[in-house]
Amino acid sequence: MKYKKFIARVLEIGERRIKINSSDEFKLKEITTREKIREAVSNNNILILRKKGLARKKKRTIKYNKKTKRLHKVRLLRSLLKENRLKLNSEIYRNLYLKIKSGVILTKKRLFELLRINEAKNEI
Repeated sequence: MKYKKFIARVLEIGERRIKINSSDEFKLKEITTREKIREAVSNNNILILRKKGLARKKKRTIKYNKKTKRLHKVRLLRSLLKENRLKLNSEIYRNLYLKIKSGVILTKKRLFELLRINEAKNEI
């Protein structure tokens, strides 16, 4: 219908969202101006339907298996150990590196705790 197209252009919505009451179809020929279209909408002679299919997209999350989680944790701990390498001698560094590898050190907290203990030993 060309009337729907005209109304859609005036209201800046899609043609599918416009519903015309069946009792008022004969009056469509009288609607020729933008003001008359707006009046018909306010009188509920022309209905504007809701938009369909606007559900929000889910945010994708990546699920890691145990091996991948462990790998990321080890890499993080090794990089932290590498940043603090200047404070340690090579023997202590190697010892801590192997503890990370074997799973003795599993958290940053434990790593920094051992680093503080070794720094205290070096100062004495």
